[in-house]
Amino acid sequence: METERQTPDYSNLAKYQYGALAAQFLEEKNTSYANGSLEMLASKEGLNLGEEAEGFIRGTQASEKGIQTAVNIYLGAFEEAKGEYSPADLTGWYSDVISGLGDEESGRITQYLGEYKESWKDIARKVIGANHTIKGAGTGANTPEQIAEAQKIMEKYSVVFNLIRDLDRYHFEKLRPKATEKARMNELKELASRLPPVKTQE
Repeated sequence: METERQTPDYSNLAKYQYGALAAQFLEEKNTSYANGSLEMLASKEGLNLGEEAEGFIRGTQASEKGIQTAVNIYLGAFEEAKGEYSPADLTGWYSDVISGLGDEESGRITQYLGEYKESWKDIARKVIGANHTIKGAGTGANTPEQIAEAQKIMEKYSVVFNLIRDLDRYHFEKLRPKATEKARMNELKELASRLPPVKTQE
């Protein structure tokens, strides 16, 4: 009799997810929202730095290089944590994304992810390597056997690879409002602090 699968602990994914979101904002050249994401990273919803949050935030936001360094570190931590899970393990992590679907559609996604028990790190490595081999097919850098093997890998993993990437995109879309709200409040406070004092009428 098959034992029921335990829901994995997603605490490391949750802890670092705003670092990964900050990376997306930086890629879009939106430093303000990246800063908002870093503040969320330092909050209870992320690293839970408490009193140390202000120092972390000021340090990371002191320069473009500081922001980029922090983003690289915490995006890396998120990717490393995610890499340890299999797509089957990640079904619970994406439950907030697929929860609005009907039972049939969400069941199909969950069932499909459940077929893959290898770690995400291994699947991503195989897909990226195979894709590189196929793209270089016309250069003569790879043998026909290597190209055929790469095509088999893509047939096996490309659908789940793209599915996970799409689920990630929708997951991060759900996080964006908190980061953008944090950035909005910071910018408005800064704007208010620069306003000249109002002269009282005599």
